[in-house]
Amino acid sequence: MTAKSLSKFHILAALIILAGISVRFFYYQSDRYIWSDEAEMVLDVLQPGASGILPPTTHKMYPPGFMAVEKLLLLAFGHGEGVVRFLPLFASVLSLVFAFLLISRELRGIGGLAALVFLSVSAPLVIFSTEAKHYSLDVLVAVFLLYILPRLEAHGRLAAFVGAVAVWFSWTGIFTLLAFWVAGAVREGRRHLTLRRFTVLGVWLASFAACYKLSIAPWSNPPAGDIYWSGAQLKAYFAAGFFKARWYELGFLPEALAKLQGLLVFPAGLNHTAVASVFFGCGCIYTLMKKNHTGLTALLCILGITAAAALNIYPMAGRVALFAAPALIFLVGQGIAALVSLTSGFGSAHSRVARFASTAGVALSLAVVVLFSWQSARKSISLAKQGLMAHSARGDFTGTDIRPLVRYLDRNVRPDDKIWIDHGDNDTYRYYTLAKPELTANVVYLPRSEDDALKIIAAQEFHGRHWFLLSGRDAYPARHPGYTATINGKAQLRRKVQPNKSVLLLYEGGEKVKYVKALP
Repeated sequence: MTAKSLSKFHILAALIILAGISVRFFYYQSDRYIWSDEAEMVLDVLQPGASGILPPTTHKMYPPGFMAVEKLLLLAFGHGEGVVRFLPLFASVLSLVFAFLLISRELRGIGGLAALVFLSVSAPLVIFSTEAKHYSLDVLVAVFLLYILPRLEAHGRLAAFVGAVAVWFSWTGIFTLLAFWVAGAVREGRRHLTLRRFTVLGVWLASFAACYKLSIAPWSNPPAGDIYWSGAQLKAYFAAGFFKARWYELGFLPEALAKLQGLLVFPAGLNHTAVASVFFGCGCIYTLMKKNHTGLTALLCILGITAAAALNIYPMAGRVALFAAPALIFLVGQGIAALVSLTSGFGSAHSRVARFASTAGVALSLAVVVLFSWQSARKSISLAKQGLMAHSARGDFTGTDIRPLVRYLDRNVRPDDKIWIDHGDNDTYRYYTLAKPELTANVVYLPRSEDDALKIIAAQEFHGRHWFLLSGRDAYPARHPGYTATINGKAQLRRKVQPNKSVLLLYEGGEKVKYVKALP
């Protein structure tokens, strides 16, 4: 490739990356509320001292490195929405920079540009670039390891150090580290099996084991029920005779293939599964033929995490699979590069057949890029322009912005008023009232269990003013006998309050419940 064509590639690649960074920055500055998971993380981090970084002082599973950096940021700059979400944004932007460096080294041409386009406009990657969760950091660690590990092959100590630190910031980095080590063995055979390389592997595994012991093992029964790091399912397989298991009866292979196809849609953002699968397959074959170390690492990483998902060791679905996007997209880019390479090889160098085949290959590749990226790009641009969150990207999350309700309470609550908060809004309410002690002094946080919430309400003698911040679908007070006559039962409340909307109801002594505020 000539210096001129190299220059064109770098200019186009840089423009693509700048576009991806711009989308993320515009989305970051939109005035979005902190939702329950983010609020819960902030409340954990703001605990005094070293609390809130490791279990049992955390309420959900987070890598300790992520929590430690968040704690430093919040202590230094406050707990505003921008500070809370700065680390994911920084990680997402940095992952695009390392993707540029990686693709420039490994996958130039149309295939490389296609991979950069997919990474830049993928709606899942854009959405979680400003979520106060660790998933963007997972993506950064994956891209960084794919880029840096081949450069550290001759520097065993530095490679050991980088891998050992990485797993504390992203548990899923262990997949990339192991895949890289095995890829070296596939390429070099016995020459790879040296004491130095086994020492590096041992350091990685020892570091991950220590991180597992401190931050993962305490969650042997995760609250969400969707994190299988404890390996309980794997232990069950061993107990039943792991190597004697009839995998076709367990559905292992179909489950693995289904998981893999699902990953191409989310998190990779390649919505046309059949076409994406074809190019992914081409990329895998091309990688196996060329035995490119980075390509083999990406392929083995995907195979490893797909197998782990099928064995219920790690869930490969939704946002917890975000770290797999770079490897998936790299292999799809390899598939596009393989198509261009194949079509340019027809006929002699200057024949009409060669020129036609080469042009057709380039045109088809561009069509594939547009096909894959158009839908994600539209969604990403919409997110950046309007600051809106696509409902489908949040799974079953149906919360709404309670900031207007908190402001309303701040203006109208009296010292003796009691405030009742629905379970779904508990953490969000705590977050937005951190600097408002008058709104937290006389609060009842309703539990998750509807029956328990009803018991708490039924045991109360209602005098004075009571404020109810509720979700329309969980209108607890409507089931209390004392409220049936007052608001004419649950049906009337549901007519007033649409399902899945946060609402504020006011009850004053013997008066009827007032419908104060509803959000669109």
